[in-house]
Amino acid sequence: MKFYTLLTLFLAFGITAFSSNPDKKGFYQDEKQIKNVVLTPSNFEKNASKYIGRTVEVTGIVDHICKHGGKKMFLVDEKSKGKIKVTLGDDMAALTQELVGETVKVTGVVEVMEVDEEYLNKMENNAKNNVKQKGDGLHLENGENKDHEEGNQSEKIENLRKMLKESGEDHLSFFSIKALDYEVVK
Repeated sequence: MKFYTLLTLFLAFGITAFSSNPDKKGFYQDEKQIKNVVLTPSNFEKNASKYIGRTVEVTGIVDHICKHGGKKMFLVDEKSKGKIKVTLGDDMAALTQELVGETVKVTGVVEVMEVDEEYLNKMENNAKNNVKQKGDGLHLENGENKDHEEGNQSEKIENLRKMLKESGEDHLSFFSIKALDYEVVK
């Protein structure tokens, strides 16, 4: 009887030690051991839909910081025309313009904003009534990063409708990252 008790304790201890040790391959993998997905400005748009709601890491050169609030920045790289919009979390301090030109590594969650005809109608109605809605500051002026004050709202809506029609889809998807953290890379 002692033999079975010892065997049971040994097996229970061994399985517990094995499954809680993240260096071991086995039944249990500690979530901290799963590395973040690493994306770049050049491959973000192509791959973002696979990672909606997941944490990713991106590194890029700060191309633009929105002057209105300092809570949004755009990352680019030297190899492509790709851009990533990064929005800071509510508890993060505003960015300063001195960060433009610096290389930063951002850890954040991929988000998507879908724009369809219903959304555009609402956007148009809000513009007529001078009401702001989330997404009004979409930076879509021919790919340039202009501040929210620039550009005519009806022009933006017209451009979005044109993009929607040309896409042949029932909606447009705009991907961005909600930053959890960032650091300047030296």
